[in-house]
Amino acid sequence: MSRITVNFRPEQLDDVITALRNAADDEAETAEIIISLSEGPNAKRLKDIRDRQSRYARTAAWLEHLREETENK
Repeated sequence: MSRITVNFRPEQLDDVITALRNAADDEAETAEIIISLSEGPNAKRLKDIRDRQSRYARTAAWLEHLREETENK
């Protein structure tokens, strides 16, 4: 598998991390809304939302870890 190198300025990386966390929060809110619908949640749709939420949160955490490693060098 090939790799793609991305270079961020510190403030850009902070913005990306914030955007990913916001996206994860939005997905969590969407899941709560779907669960509260009177017709009942669609299991596949809810799983897809939770999967996206998880990917956003993990990516944000990974980027934060990389930033911390870079700062500690």
